[in-house]
Amino acid sequence: MRNYTDKLLSLAEKGQKDTPKYEKLCAEVIAKREDLKDRHIAVAHELLRRLAKEAAARGARLCVENRETLEEIPLESDFPLFFREFSPPTVAYWHDCGHAQIKENLGFIHHSLHLEALADRLAGFHIHDVGFPRYDHLPPGAGAINFAALKPMVKPEHIKVFELGPWVSSEEAKRSAEFIKAIWGEV
Repeated sequence: MRNYTDKLLSLAEKGQKDTPKYEKLCAEVIAKREDLKDRHIAVAHELLRRLAKEAAARGARLCVENRETLEEIPLESDFPLFFREFSPPTVAYWHDCGHAQIKENLGFIHHSLHLEALADRLAGFHIHDVGFPRYDHLPPGAGAINFAALKPMVKPEHIKVFELGPWVSSEEAKRSAEFIKAIWGEV
C-alpha cells in the first residue's frame, strides 16, 4: 500500500483538510485498506491465537496497541474482531495517546470515544502529546491532546508509561508527569 498517512498529514499541515483532494485521498485509503486487509488480519489473528494460548499458560498478558498510520493493522474498526475470541486478561488493549491523536487529527477517529469503546479491555497507556498534526512524543501539555477527556477511562490498575522523545529534558519530563497528575489525579 502506498503511504497515504504522510500525504494526508502534509495536506493537514497546509490547512487543506477540507479540500476535495484531501477527501479523495481519505476515500481512497479507506477503500484500499479494506481491499487489502483481510489476509493480513487473518495472519495477525492466527499469530495472536497462538501467542495467547502460550501467554495464558504462563499467566502473561498480551496487549494489542492502536497504530499510528493508516497503513498499519489493526485498524480501529478491527479491535472488536481481535477481542471477540480472546478473554481478558490474556489479551488486552494498549492505548497510545499519540497514535490516537494523530488519527483524530487526520479525521479518522474521535480519540476519547475510541478509548471509551475499548475501556473494558484497557491495560495501559503510552502517554505523550502531539503537536498538530503529527509531532508526537512531546511532553504532555505541550501539544493538543485533551487529557481531561481521557480521564474517565483511566483507572489505578492501568499501567502508565511516558513515551517522550529523546529531546525532552528531565525537567520537562517531571513537569509533564505533574501535568498528568493534575488532570488524572493519583491514578
